[in-house]
Amino acid sequence: MPETASALQSVFSRPLVLVAAAVGMVLAGTLALWAHYGTAVFYEPACDDCWKRRHSEMSARNSRILLIAAAFLAGLALCFGVVLIVAGRLSSPVAQIAAIGGPFKLTDQNGKVVTEQDLKGLPFLVFFGFTHCPDVCPTTLFEVSEVMRALGPDAERARALFITVDPERDTPAVMKDYLSSFDPHLSGLTGDPAEIAAVAKAYRVYFKKVPLDEGGYTMDHTAIVYLMDKTGRFVSPFNLKRPIEAAAGDLRRYL
Repeated sequence: MPETASALQSVFSRPLVLVAAAVGMVLAGTLALWAHYGTAVFYEPACDDCWKRRHSEMSARNSRILLIAAAFLAGLALCFGVVLIVAGRLSSPVAQIAAIGGPFKLTDQNGKVVTEQDLKGLPFLVFFGFTHCPDVCPTTLFEVSEVMRALGPDAERARALFITVDPERDTPAVMKDYLSSFDPHLSGLTGDPAEIAAVAKAYRVYFKKVPLDEGGYTMDHTAIVYLMDKTGRFVSPFNLKRPIEAAAGDLRRYL
């Protein structure tokens, strides 16, 4: 996940730099004014002249104090403004990073059209793979099946999706035969290449057809299980490398 780490680093580094620069400007401006006017402002020489001269000197000193105060307040206002701008922009990159998921229209292993609307009100897991996958996909689907079984009756209130990245070979009939070895709460989704490309893009999934030396091909793809909440919003990658009961308990929290 180097892209995500890099994006997060840029999100959090720029605001700190801007705030630090603003604070630095406030301090530098105040110190510069202090250096220029400080002695004149706070040193009151003895005065034996008339009241008018004393009044004039006091007025000048008060003016300088007001000037320093105004400069300091202006610096604080600038700093506060920068903080507000940064706070307003801070959510934007984070939202972009977390913008995983979205509308889709695919076909399940029974030939039924499925959209994101069919999942409203249900937390669900999403995994992208293909039926000819030698090890990662069957292992992941087995672990997801174990989580669904551990939910017991609560499994009716959740879903798990297996979306193919190989629509050329993974027809609904092939998906149905493949998923017969796993928990029945697992739905296999396929579609035409454009539909698969669209949903993969929405979930930030990489996939690529890789020719084999002996002929045929395999698929290189992202192997992350996504946890989505009841509204279809991305929560986090779902960790299957822990005790099944712990994973099931984590999913149960979103029921």
